[in-house]
Amino acid sequence: LKMKNKFSFLTSGYRDVTKFPPSSFPEKGKGFQEFEMLDGWLKSETDSIDYFIKVTGRYLYPQFHKIWAECQQNMDKQIIINQYLFAQAGVELFFTTVNFYKQNFIELYQESDDRRGVNIDMCVYQKLKYLPKKNFARFYSDTRCVGIAGDSAKQMQSQIGDTLNYLIRKFNYIFDKHYIWLSF
Repeated sequence: LKMKNKFSFLTSGYRDVTKFPPSSFPEKGKGFQEFEMLDGWLKSETDSIDYFIKVTGRYLYPQFHKIWAECQQNMDKQIIINQYLFAQAGVELFFTTVNFYKQNFIELYQESDDRRGVNIDMCVYQKLKYLPKKNFARFYSDTRCVGIAGDSAKQMQSQIGDTLNYLIRKFNYIFDKHYIWLSF
């Protein structure tokens, strides 16, 4: 679905969605498959877009309107993404420029393989770790979500740990706008 201001949404549920065949490597994990699809979409995208927001399809964000507003207010950043403890980026939700994605993440999914314990969250974090910090930020908005957990296929809801992580991120934001240095 094409939007004003050169935004694009790639998701199921819209009639003008770009569709891709299932991955040939589903055993490598959901993150591998999501980024494989993103790469395919960006390589085949014929309409020029400047930005996109990636949301894992099985998650719902009750505060998405605030997340979306934050993205629109921070278009000077090349990426807005969360970071979690144990060297992982929050790839379930991020906002980025197409150029930034193409320069830094195209083909990155090939380094991930859940069977080896190397998920896409770790690969993205390792890439971001060495980039200039002025070009990216983490979400300030409430990014707690509900949906289906990818590892267990069970219904997930914001638990007490999610609430504590959210409060810690808010506290951390006062001191460090780029990284979360404490989380559960």
